[in-house]
Amino acid sequence: MKPDSFLGYLYALRGCFIQRWRTSSSTGDWVLYVGSTVPIAAVIAWIARQSNNDLVIAYMSIGVVLMAVWQSSLFRVGWGLSDEMYAGTFELSLITPTPLLLVILGKALALVASGIVFGLPSYAIFFAIVQRAPHIANIPMLVPSLLVAYATMLSGVFLFSPLMVLSRGRGGFFNALIPFGFTFSGFLYPITTLPVALQVLARLLPMSWASDAVAISIRGDGSNLEIVGRWAVAFAVSAVWLLLTHLMFATVERRLRVTGQVNG
Repeated sequence: MKPDSFLGYLYALRGCFIQRWRTSSSTGDWVLYVGSTVPIAAVIAWIARQSNNDLVIAYMSIGVVLMAVWQSSLFRVGWGLSDEMYAGTFELSLITPTPLLLVILGKALALVASGIVFGLPSYAIFFAIVQRAPHIANIPMLVPSLLVAYATMLSGVFLFSPLMVLSRGRGGFFNALIPFGFTFSGFLYPITTLPVALQVLARLLPMSWASDAVAISIRGDGSNLEIVGRWAVAFAVSAVWLLLTHLMFATVERRLRVTGQVNG
């Protein structure tokens, strides 16, 4: 790839991010996602308060935000490519020199970033109930660990954008995927508390490794090198997910260019 082409792709990615960010937080989205996540956060906060455990409170306070980001991002990124086709803007993406995957990726970045905004009310209601500040043992490592968690979550939800287009009868997918992410990503409890067989399944998700780094940072019972190791594995698993996503996008584009339809 030539340097000028690389810079062009970066500008395209930035433009797609800005365009989607400006339309990512409508009133309807606020009502839907905040209204569906705040009650769950309130229940989790009540459980954390009953435990009277600083570690539980700290871990769950971060977990409620990650849950909100996962739920809103999975829906909106998952339907992103389908929405492009429905709105009639998909064909314009195909005739531009920018790869289709990069166009949708820029918009997915905006949706995951706005998901953090949707998570703030859950964070606020959590502390309104527990009425206790969280104790974080290693704050300098917690902040980048959270950034890694958001980055790996992007790769997790991005996969479903082409998958929702390629699959048939996809309407009920998200009803199963949302609790799946809550259970196997380690948002609310360390993955090591799961049975061994389920731990193996969880380790296929990049978010579970990032959640490990978050947990170690909160507890302070591991070295910085151990945390960085979790980041590395999280990014490695994310790379595999992104490769699968790339192959799916290529399949979508090839089918549309050759047959004029995706399914079939």
